[in-house]
Amino acid sequence: MAVADLLRRLFERFIHRPPQSATQTLALESAGEKLDHSLPLERRNAPGEFAVAAECCTLCGVPWHFAPDLFDHDDGGCWVKRQPETPDEKARMREVLQTQELGCISYSGSDPQFKV
Repeated sequence: MAVADLLRRLFERFIHRPPQSATQTLALESAGEKLDHSLPLERRNAPGEFAVAAECCTLCGVPWHFAPDLFDHDDGGCWVKRQPETPDEKARMREVLQTQELGCISYSGSDPQFKV
């Protein structure tokens, strides 16, 4: 089974949920294949351009390693607790976007520095 097929099956079985409220298109890329899914956003996200998809976080630790002041988490997952404002906070948020494992954290704005 190809890696992309395995990821698709795992994603569809354990992570993908039908949209419930505010949704955002997230993409998983594996082996050059792009898988697009529309996922509901975590309800605890602070309003703004950065958001975590609901039921997507695997508690990998990346967000609170690079930007603990911008994210919060519990046993069920993580969320954006505060949107970045300063250049330092934006640089750390960019690092989170580039380092995250599954693409659960997304950016809906137009600033090209955050397009991963």
